[in-house]
Amino acid sequence: MVAQSQDNQSLHADVSVRPAVASDAQRIGTLHAAALTRYIAHAAPESVGVAQGEGMESQSIGAQWMYSISYPPSQYHQILAAYDHDRLVGFAAFGPPEGEDIGTDVRADTAPSTASDTTVPAAEHTASTSGKNQGSPGQPARAHNPTDTLELIALEVDQNYWRQGHGSRLLNACADIAKELGATRLQIWLHPADDQRLRFYSDAGFGPDVQRRAFSIGDTRLDEHLWFALLDS
Repeated sequence: MVAQSQDNQSLHADVSVRPAVASDAQRIGTLHAAALTRYIAHAAPESVGVAQGEGMESQSIGAQWMYSISYPPSQYHQILAAYDHDRLVGFAAFGPPEGEDIGTDVRADTAPSTASDTTVPAAEHTASTSGKNQGSPGQPARAHNPTDTLELIALEVDQNYWRQGHGSRLLNACADIAKELGATRLQIWLHPADDQRLRFYSDAGFGPDVQRRAFSIGDTRLDEHLWFALLDS
């Protein structure tokens, strides 16, 4: 089940999660660029310069987020922002898995890919979002989802606000909205050496699937494993 942080909104009214708006885009770009830099520095340090040359600057990424927020491809593509008082301290984005036909005119990717492309037996993992006070930004009417699976594209928190419950609130809000949209499974691609992120999702009730993917940054090949959780009905 998704871990329920004690730092919930019923106890701390100064923290919240809500749908991202256009004015959030540049700050999201800054957080995303910092997260990408940390990821690549850890997984492929020799390729940091290559990635920066391919447009990893926060301004460029912020512009992509602006477009994604302003023109979502479908109702299944969601971008959320976490606030501490009046400061945006984290964000999350999810949508149908890449290549999934949802019968819409997809005008752009939901968000820049978190540089985040197999054999562990698949297990059954369940994500529970019984704690509605964790912060569900909006309650879309339950709809028929052409895909039962929605995929986390990114979930990042400002380093200065780690271990304050913002990541858990974002994840719980994503799970709540995914269920309202008719999804029964939430998944994310993770690097197998990213111990901190693996621990976070494991504690939240996610576990490995059998799928793997690979991508290249410069001359470096990086592998990622698919992790998933089943959503309580």
